[in-house]
Amino acid sequence: MEDGTFVGDTLPNFSDLFIGYDARIQAIFDRIVAASSINPPPKLKFSEEHSSMLFKCRPSEASVTADWHGIASLCCHHQYHFSVFTKWATGVQSSCGA
Repeated sequence: MEDGTFVGDTLPNFSDLFIGYDARIQAIFDRIVAASSINPPPKLKFSEEHSSMLFKCRPSEASVTADWHGIASLCCHHQYHFSVFTKWATGVQSSCGA
C-alpha cells in the first residue's frame, strides 16, 4: 500500500476519508431526534466494523450505529443521482443513459 494502491481485500479507513463529517451528520441526527417524540432519545454511534449491516438500530440500547462504509455508499448514491439529475435538467445525454 506504499504506492497508494489497495491490495486484495484491504480497504481504506472510511473514517479517515470523512474527517469532519461526523459532526455534520451528528447535527442532522440531533435535529431529527429533537423533532420526534422518541423517548429515550437514541444516541448515534459511528463504526467501521466491516459488517453486512451498514446501519443498525438497537431500540433496547436506544442507539443507532452508522458504519462509515454505509455513509460512503450513501455519498456515492447521492453523487450518482445528482449527476443524472443535472444531465437531465441540462438536456445532456450519455451513451449509458446516466
